[in-house]
Amino acid sequence: RGDLGWIVMKALERDRINRYATALEFGSDLDRFVSGKPVNLRRPSQLCRLKRIATMHRVWVALIAVFLLTSTAWVLTRVPSLQSLEKEYAAAIASGDFALALTIAKRMDNVESRSDASLRSMRIPISAQTYDKMGDTALEQLKFVEAKKNYAEVLDFIKTREGLKVDLKRQGVRAKMNLCDVALLDEELSNVSLTP
Repeated sequence: RGDLGWIVMKALERDRINRYATALEFGSDLDRFVSGKPVNLRRPSQLCRLKRIATMHRVWVALIAVFLLTSTAWVLTRVPSLQSLEKEYAAAIASGDFALALTIAKRMDNVESRSDASLRSMRIPISAQTYDKMGDTALEQLKFVEAKKNYAEVLDFIKTREGLKVDLKRQGVRAKMNLCDVALLDEELSNVSLTP
């Protein structure tokens, strides 16, 4: 709308406070418009426009507000809190129940990915950290094949991630996999008989 449209809208305003106070003000704005000068009229703010639309469509605004409130409440009650999952995860790791820890870790990754999408690509997923711990435990027990399998899972989880922390983790896991390869090769060589 041009200035003339705003002048007419102000003159026809339903609310007396928002209309021209006198015919002289109205005439002066029309004269300014005709002579090409800026008019003295204040355009309605975005808030005023929003209020006007809300009063015209009260039923729709109420329905949208109810929908937003109920959906927010539903999401907040259905999504498990990250703190409770962290406690369960710590207990599962402490007890050595890696299957349960991995299940909880995947749920934690789900919750975190919804809450912080901007940092997702730079973060190491908790599932990857769990596989890393499983690999370390298998390595300590000299189960090299199992450890290597778990380390491969870690690399699979972080293959699309970026950042210094992820790069360091990737290098550390590769070093552990190389250690497993060397240990497996050593086991094979010790089983080979050198006598004809």
